[in-house]
Amino acid sequence: MRIESPSNQRIRVFKSLATGKGRREHGRFQLEGLSLVEEALGADVAIDAVYWCPERASGSREQALVEALSTKAEVFEVSERVLEQMSSTVTPQPIAAEGRIPDRRLADVSVSERCLIIAPFETQDPGNLGTMVRTAHAVGATALVGLGNCVDAYSPKVVRATMGSLFHLPVIPRAQPGEFLEWCATNEVEVAAATVHTERSLYEVGLAPRTAVLLGGETQGLPDELMGERVRKLAIPMPGGAESLNVAVAAALMMYEYRRQHPA
Repeated sequence: MRIESPSNQRIRVFKSLATGKGRREHGRFQLEGLSLVEEALGADVAIDAVYWCPERASGSREQALVEALSTKAEVFEVSERVLEQMSSTVTPQPIAAEGRIPDRRLADVSVSERCLIIAPFETQDPGNLGTMVRTAHAVGATALVGLGNCVDAYSPKVVRATMGSLFHLPVIPRAQPGEFLEWCATNEVEVAAATVHTERSLYEVGLAPRTAVLLGGETQGLPDELMGERVRKLAIPMPGGAESLNVAVAAALMMYEYRRQHPA
């Protein structure tokens, strides 16, 4: 089927997935670009629909991907005008898709003898959250749990920033802080918070084999409810005198120090 009109119902649905309301309503998210759709297919992400523009396709790679998806999803050809209306980037990609958002909860996270959980609190910047997902995937973390009002991990900007790592790492969106701390206590996961309000250096302590790393929001840091007695407070040394680090950088340092102490 070929779609020539930007007002087509399928196109309206795809565009609605750029919003949190649209994603909640349809349970799907946007995928834009050849590499991202290929990565999703390779990771067995459920793909419901594929849109591609033959006029913008530069070679056989797009055709091969469309053929591979034709038995798994509805396939639509779109005109260049429609493609431009669909795209959330300056330069429209020749292929896009709708992926199904997995229904994951804290109870679904599998806790083994060694596990690393990344728990950013109310991270608002899509690039920061995407970088954390990508780094967590790189170090072999168990899961990422967004606490409080975190940016949606399936928003287009976050999806692009993860470079496909979102499809390989369990991500649990917007868990409540109290619920998360109780889950950690029940599963004997030690909680370590990155904070400037302590003199205990990250590099001077032994991290537990089961560790959850807490990271504050870009502006407010961590609230009192996440800084109780059960939470181990650790500082990242900044001998240069800076007041703080970018949250994604802080997360990466914490993750790699855990991996140094507990090799995969």
